[in-house]
Formats: sequence, structure tokens, C-alpha cells
Amino acid sequence: DRSVYIWDTAAPGISRTAITLPKRIQAWRFDRDDKSIIAVDDAGQVERWQGKDFQESTGLLRVEGGDRFVFATDHSLVAGRSAAGLIEVWDWDQGIRRCQLDPADGGAQPVAFGRGGGTLFVVSDGSSKPAILQEWKIPSGAKTRSWPTTARGSRESASIKAAVSPDGGLIALAGLSGGYGLVNLVTGMPV
Repeated sequence: DRSVYIWDTAAPGISRTAITLPKRIQAWRFDRDDKSIIAVDDAGQVERWQGKDFQESTGLLRVEGGDRFVFATDHSLVAGRSAAGLIEVWDWDQGIRRCQLDPADGGAQPVAFGRGGGTLFVVSDGSSKPAILQEWKIPSGAKTRSWPTTARGSRESASIKAAVSPDGGLIALAGLSGGYGLVNLVTGMPV
């Protein structure tokens, strides 16, 4: 079941709505208007879904052959792993690819954008040994820093999840097969 569940926290009581989009969705986020969602489907189509029960769609961008997508929370950026193992960053407002990153690990996956959309965090595969967290600059595509973690994942799924703190000062990641990482992005030191 790939339904999207939405809770209305402004309504009295707990109100949950299940939104079922007519496509298989890999990743999604609320758009900046808070009245629509941006989603990328299995075919790599990035669309804005809006209207009653989010059933009206507008195509924004097509990303060929990708998976493991993540969205920036404050910009119109989406990153995914290409069929060739490269990480690609796309801007759906401009309809362009911003950059390609080559993490030299075909199993690497993007996990989170930094605050402001100027950086992307990528983790190495993490299936045979703990993942390495890497920071990349956008749009230059230069790797700036990396840190060891204890997070473990798998090649079969996007099994390492991450979140950047609201102030942009910390990144936390957890491997669904165990382990974690926590880095202070201001000092560059693991916590």
C-alpha cells in the first residue's frame, strides 16, 4: 500500500485522510503553498498533485532511470540515484539538471539536502560495512567533507534515512539494519 496519509492538526480531534494517488510513488513532500504535494513516481515523473483529494496533476519534470529520491524541504530540488550509479540533482521549477555527483560507490544514495539547498548529503552503500556520510556542494558537484558512521543498510532499498535539524546545524542518520550517525555540521565533528 503506497497511500499517503495526511493529518489535519488544525482540526479538532485527530483527523486522518488517506490519499491514494493513481501511481506508485517513490518519494513526496508538501509544496511551498502547503495545499499541494510534489511527488516522483516509479517512472521518474515529478508532478504536482492538488485539488480535492490531490487527484489533479501537473507534470513538472521527467528524471530518467532513477531511484532513491529525496526532496529539499525549502527549494525546488530533487535528488536521486541514476541507473549508472551517479547522484543527480534536478530543479523542477527550472526543469533542469543542476549537477551530477560521482560518489565512486554505485550503491550510494542521497539522504538529505542541507538547509538552503546548497548541499546534498549522500551515504555509501552500507550493506557490507558501515556507511560513510558525505557532504557535496550544489551546483559545483564537489565533495567537501565525509564522516564514518555505524549505520548499516542494504542495496535493495533506501534503507538509511537522514534528517537535518531545522537550524541546519546537525544531521542524524539511522540504518534500518542498525547503527546511526550524528554530525555537528558547524564544527564538522561527529557527536
